[in-house]
Amino acid sequence: MQRAASKPLCLLVEDVQWLDSGSQELLDLLVAGLARLIILLLSTTRPGYNYAWRDQRGVHKLTMTPLSGDHTDAFVHRWCWPHDASTGLKALIRERTEGNPFFIEEMLHALQEHRLLAVQDGQYVARPGKDVEIPASVHGVLAARIDRLEADLKEVVQVAAVIGREFPLWLLEAVLGRTDLREKLAILGQLALIYAKSSQPEPIYIFQHALTRDVAYASLLNQVKKRCMVCQSAF
Repeated sequence: MQRAASKPLCLLVEDVQWLDSGSQELLDLLVAGLARLIILLLSTTRPGYNYAWRDQRGVHKLTMTPLSGDHTDAFVHRWCWPHDASTGLKALIRERTEGNPFFIEEMLHALQEHRLLAVQDGQYVARPGKDVEIPASVHGVLAARIDRLEADLKEVVQVAAVIGREFPLWLLEAVLGRTDLREKLAILGQLALIYAKSSQPEPIYIFQHALTRDVAYASLLNQVKKRCMVCQSAF
């Protein structure tokens, strides 16, 4: 707040639909004081989030609509770079994802992991899979991707999900009782599930998307969740 008194400041608060009551109260107080400060506050939320300051002066709501067909094709083309994507692959992605950017990315990852993508004449094409059916929702795609992980990688993802969307390396190692997790987390980063957020003063990791963490958490048995929470509370 002191910094904003002398120069412009931009603040980003993501996924505000998950704020607890205390955090929501703090955000409300911050919004109430924005008129006196040079601050641009950006917040993201899922549909249905109710906030008291929706009609306050200076508050603007931007609704993110699904990508158009052309924008979906451009997204797929960028993901496939340095190759192009075939007309058939683009049509498949448009039909199945309905313009949801996260679903587009996860479906492409799923096709790649199933080895259903091949390069022909400089283009990615979708190869027919005899025994593989890509789920029809982003939740289903994520659940299938997590389920296909090797057992030790799956354990890392699930236990990390109990800790939270962001988690320090030391806490994950303490809960799992292991000190060899950097390599596992690097592999999960290559799979676009978890990535390193910061390294100083200590390594902090974060799930690629909040929904990824939700799906990983939901895949755990209740007794395993309770055991992880007990271990976490001990530190």
